[in-house]
This record gives sequence, structure tokens and C-alpha cells, in this order.
Amino acid sequence: MEPARDGVLLRVFIGEADRAGGHSLYRAVIDAAFKGGIAGATILHGPMSFGRSRQVNNEFLVDSPGNLPIVIEIIDTPEKIEAFLPALDTLMISGLVTLEKVRMAHLGRRTSGTSEFLLGGEAPSMSAADQLREEPHMEVPHEALLLRIFTSVSARYGVEQPLYRAVVMKAREMDMAGATVLRGPIGFGLAARMNKGSLFEKDDRPVVVEICDSEEKIKAFLPVLDEIMESGLVTIEKARVIQYGRTRSSYLERLTKSLRDHLHLSSPKAKPSGPARS
Repeated sequence: MEPARDGVLLRVFIGEADRAGGHSLYRAVIDAAFKGGIAGATILHGPMSFGRSRQVNNEFLVDSPGNLPIVIEIIDTPEKIEAFLPALDTLMISGLVTLEKVRMAHLGRRTSGTSEFLLGGEAPSMSAADQLREEPHMEVPHEALLLRIFTSVSARYGVEQPLYRAVVMKAREMDMAGATVLRGPIGFGLAARMNKGSLFEKDDRPVVVEICDSEEKIKAFLPVLDEIMESGLVTIEKARVIQYGRTRSSYLERLTKSLRDHLHLSSPKAKPSGPARS
């Protein structure tokens, strides 16, 4: 194993229907990260979410707006992540971005080194990401808590309602900023039994519900969550949050540019300025 290093986990919360320049926003972000020399990026797809608009997106609802959640995870050094943020800002119209401190190392047969990979303890420094400059198109980054609830597709609240849906709807009822459900193909937990989808067994694939909000609102939600859950794992960690919204001053300009790029139109030529009128 190679020596562990300080890193930053950049997570972008958007919808699968979000667009940038006539293309899917998640694809545009991945392409920008690749061109920016980022080490790697992963796209995660979820079955349920809600955000600023309070509209619930659910793959099982016929009247759902059809904008299921997408989470893009990018891990690299603080310097590389900070350099990538301006490019991300040019693409984002709405959505949520979080920054988390991590320790990273390459593990495998082709790596070398014996440095211990420390987990937990004091968080590594992230001076480059902590000292983000205020951009004109995004809110000033602020501190928040990221709550993760680890459960499964088969877990229920009551008789029929999936537990993850009950958690999301309760979070919405308590006016939390948003919630995103992510579903995995396979996993295992305290019972040491492999959980996966099967034609002949119940669907017990892992599900993670992520809620990012202020410390006060997360703490207020925990007692309610405790009443909903029968069993499962819950984690809380600090996150640095950047909120993108459609009220930004440059939205109209970006929308116009996106439309012109999509229609292959050139920008209108500036009219020659004439003599000033009194």
C-alpha cells in the first residue's frame, strides 16, 4: 500500500434531467473533471430524493417529475479540487456541492509501501478548500452536517412502506434542506450475510439515505429518526457546503449561451456605438 495522503471528497448532488450546454449535466461535469486532470470520478444513481423545490422525485410514482437524483463523487488533492471548482461553477445552475476531508491511498498488488492508513482521529487539514474565495455565482461555503442512514430495500416502516421512503418523507415534513436515496447492487452488514437482489429471494440490496443540513436541524431530526428505524447504521460527519440556485445573477446569460450553443447560433454582433444623446 502506498503512503496515505490528505485529500478532499467533492460530491455534486443534481438530477438526471439537469442539462448543461444541451447535454446531461452529470456528463458535462465528468468531462470537465477529465479535462481538468482530476484523478477520477464516480456517478451514483438513486431512486428517490427531494430538494429546494420540496418536490419529491420517485421512480415508483407515475406523477413524479422524473428527475431522479444523481450524485457525482470526485476525490483528489485539495489543490486539484480547488482548481476544479471554477469549472464546476460554470456548469452548475442549481444543485448542492459538498466538500469533505478524507485520507486516500491506492491499495492493491501493484502498490508498495507500509505506511499505516489511519482512519478516524483528527481530520486532515484542508487549507486550500477551506479558504475558498467567494464567487459571484454561488453562496459562500458554510459548515453543515452530513447524515447518512444505511439500510436496505427490504427494510420497512409499518407494513408496506419502505423505510427509506418513510425517512425521506419525514425529513421533508420537518423542512430539512433535502434528502437523497442511493441504492447499491450488493453489500453486507451486522448479520454478516450478503445482501443482494435475487429472483428467488427478497430484494435486500443496500440503501443509503443522505441528508445534509445545519447541525441544529440534524440534531432535531435524530430523535424522530430513532423512532422510525428498527435497526440500521447512522453516521454523521462535517461537510463544507456550496449551494447553487436558479436565482443567481448569471442564470439568464448562461441560459442564453446554452441555447445558442445548442442551436449552433453565433452571438449577436455588438452594434457600433453612436454619438451620445443628450
